[in-house]
Amino acid sequence: RWAGRYEAVYALKERFGDVMKALNKIILTSKKPKERNEAEGLKKRLESFSFVLLLTVQCKILGEINIASKSLQTESIDLMTAYDLLGNALLKVTELRWSFEEVCSEAEEVCSKWGITITHEFIGQRARKVKKHFDELCEDQRLTDPKSNFRVTIFFPMVDTIVSQIDNRFKGMKQVIDAYKIVHPSFLASCSDEELRCEADNFVSRFSDDVTPLFKAQILSVRNAFQSKLKDFKEVKEVATLLLIENSSLASTYPDVLTACFMYLTVPVTVAKAERSFSKLKLIKNYLRSSMSQQRLTDLALLSIENDRARKIDFDRIIDVFASVKSRRKSF
Repeated sequence: RWAGRYEAVYALKERFGDVMKALNKIILTSKKPKERNEAEGLKKRLESFSFVLLLTVQCKILGEINIASKSLQTESIDLMTAYDLLGNALLKVTELRWSFEEVCSEAEEVCSKWGITITHEFIGQRARKVKKHFDELCEDQRLTDPKSNFRVTIFFPMVDTIVSQIDNRFKGMKQVIDAYKIVHPSFLASCSDEELRCEADNFVSRFSDDVTPLFKAQILSVRNAFQSKLKDFKEVKEVATLLLIENSSLASTYPDVLTACFMYLTVPVTVAKAERSFSKLKLIKNYLRSSMSQQRLTDLALLSIENDRARKIDFDRIIDVFASVKSRRKSF
């Protein structure tokens, strides 16, 4: 969905002239007053500097996020790679917060390209007059400049919200990476024996149901045996391939190390909750209930829920039984 938002904003920025031509055509040729009024209102809004500025900001923010979003959807992405992508996106958006003047300059260039008059006028609000009490020496200082008010009330909150959302996901991923860093080749190749033992003890205590206390000895043995190769590796998948495929005879020697690698590789990089929340039952009701009876819907839901048992059913036998029960021929 992030990609969809970026494509919509980018398309408007690149095809702005065509959009304005379409609005002008509606204003000149439409016979419906309501349609003409809406087109005039949209045209007036699109030709304002504040709209161009917001469009420029959204393109810059969504462009950085779109790069990470596209990469996170690939099947072969590693958790550490996803962590680096989120970190870069967070850094770029954070730097944008202090680049308001640069964004304004870019918006001015866009206005010159589109033939929009640069007025630097923002929609301002009348400052509310707050009654000063007798014991107060001075009044609160308020932003009277529309440009400063735009920066404080619109630009900063928009950027801060996105930074906060990325940071929450960034922190959660950092905790997972710290928990599994012992199997990452960069850590194995650079840490000392004491650091590796300490991290192995923490890993065994954290995942005591999955690995045995022999994990510490196994991970030390792997590091000492393949230290030269580990320096060239960048992903945990390469470590698992080394032990399971290239040296298949060692799979039984280092079972806990392989288990730790599999645990890391099966951790999902993204989840659907970050994009959208939905109810499968609600989708079934919306799309199917209007086209079938309640009994058929209930039966299909039962088949879906008990799909493991349904796959083991002998359908040929079921068809024969059904045919014999429903047979209308009378036997003589």
